[in-house]
Amino acid sequence: MAKSSIHFRPVKPNSQAHNERLTSLDYVKTDLTKNNEHWKAADISVREKEIRSHCRQVSGRKMMKNAEPIREAVVNLNDNHNLEDLLQLSKVLQKEKGIECFQIHIHRDEGKSREELNYHAHMLFDWQDKKTGKVRRLSPKDLSEIQTLVADSLKMERGELRVNSNRERLSPIEYKRQQEEKKLQQLRSEVKGLEQKKN
Repeated sequence: MAKSSIHFRPVKPNSQAHNERLTSLDYVKTDLTKNNEHWKAADISVREKEIRSHCRQVSGRKMMKNAEPIREAVVNLNDNHNLEDLLQLSKVLQKEKGIECFQIHIHRDEGKSREELNYHAHMLFDWQDKKTGKVRRLSPKDLSEIQTLVADSLKMERGELRVNSNRERLSPIEYKRQQEEKKLQQLRSEVKGLEQKKN
């Protein structure tokens, strides 16, 4: 059983292609892709145009070009979670924190092996405060409360509080780099052992 976790980051240009499996990825088990689930109320580009237009209407000013009004969350899941569970979670997050989910993508085709699949979802959120037109600013306390809301909504054990953990969250690329470094160290150790046996 996975512990609950939700991690937000600004949406990336390739997010939709990744989430909808429009590009080929070496860590995806393509025969399992049919098990993924998707829900989409709007494309990223359409939603961003709406957000920027709303900002101008409400505030009378353009939203800054470098503003990040759309956030993507990666949510840990267990194999029994489904789209209905995440739609319910999205309602809770909108009610409690004012962030509106407009895309959900459940991935059941990634992992180290078929026996160790990484069940997770990508949820895309409109991060705009509709009253002011500005991008929301959630405090560390808000984000911690969101972690608890996720655990409660998905009926999972809550992940450890960051203040009680010395671990830093790694990006997927950094995690892969560390794993490759471990493999390289193991191979070096094996080669050294073989050389010592020869001598």
